[in-house]
Amino acid sequence: MAFSLKLFKINFYNTYYKEGVCHDFSLIPAEESQQWMERYRMKLVAQPGYFEVCWLTANLTAPLQCLQTKIAEKKLTFFLILKNPYLVNFSALNINQEEAKTYYFHNLRDPASLQGEEYVSDADKIPINKVNNYPTKPGKAIFGIVDIYLEQWWKAHKGVEEKLPVNYNIRFKARETTWRYCVIDTKQRFKNFMKIVGGQKDNHFTTRTMTNGRGEKMHVFESTKPLPWVDKPDHFFSLEIDKAEDRSSQKKLLIETLPPPAVDSLKREVQGKNFYSEIFIYV
Repeated sequence: MAFSLKLFKINFYNTYYKEGVCHDFSLIPAEESQQWMERYRMKLVAQPGYFEVCWLTANLTAPLQCLQTKIAEKKLTFFLILKNPYLVNFSALNINQEEAKTYYFHNLRDPASLQGEEYVSDADKIPINKVNNYPTKPGKAIFGIVDIYLEQWWKAHKGVEEKLPVNYNIRFKARETTWRYCVIDTKQRFKNFMKIVGGQKDNHFTTRTMTNGRGEKMHVFESTKPLPWVDKPDHFFSLEIDKAEDRSSQKKLLIETLPPPAVDSLKREVQGKNFYSEIFIYV
């Protein structure tokens, strides 16, 4: 006889992370759900990248059959708490977060995915006034609501213990931005002979010269296509002297590995919907 059963798992994935697992949230049961879980000796357990609901079933000879009589029209509600304030920056989410809406995830549509589309988007938002008992002063930033309807959970495993836990997934897509390397030649040594190289074959950078707000001359290198953000980049660029243009140069490599954009570098064009990331380099 099993001491406990793992009923379901709520998994978080984000393509920003190389290992695929997202560690940016905590999950808190709503008060009514917490009371119900305590009544039936269930607990929410946090694991790396996911949360699971476990049921203590010691002394029960047919636990699932016992539980089946308790779940009619019952749902468990959890509040999704955002721990990483930069999530909106490095995930392809709308940066204009509306205070009157929240993300809503549930298991009524799909046996595995809790969001409406392949990745979390504005399609998953609902007005807060449609959420019962939404905490107005939670003390922490609530990112969303998760509803697990237990009758749908039951249908997913059809009362078969071996099919537990049921896996529910919430997936985020990493943002892609135009990368801009703003190179400031502090002593004006290299004129217009610098270039950015590396990465994949289709990663090219255009170049132009401009003056920043302090009157410094900048060489701006801009990627010709958006590049994805990842926590452990696998594409790197170098800053070199273009010897084909500057035959007097004795040093070809200026910076072997240019830094990728930081998660707080996200900017939007003054007009339009294009996002870009600025990285300032001094040579």
